[in-house]
Amino acid sequence: MQKAIILKDLRTIATNKRMLAVLLIVPLIMMVVVPTIIVLTLSLAPLNSPDFQELAGMLLPRSTGRFTADAFKSAFQQCFAVVFSSSFL
Repeated sequence: MQKAIILKDLRTIATNKRMLAVLLIVPLIMMVVVPTIIVLTLSLAPLNSPDFQELAGMLLPRSTGRFTADAFKSAFQQCFAVVFSSSFL
């Protein structure tokens, strides 16, 4: 019974091009585009900016208070590791 319902749903999705496009585009944006923007922003932004120092204080409370690219990249990887690993299950 469940197998028939699953097959019906898969056929519906496969025939609906708009739904199929959304199911492919949204994960691509969330898994590739958003992290790329974050990494590019980090690599191109001035590290001594007061705004980044404040951000480092909020994200890295145990840090020395000094913003470093390595510390922020480490925090970024820890935050998104759960998302990336759970999406491939």
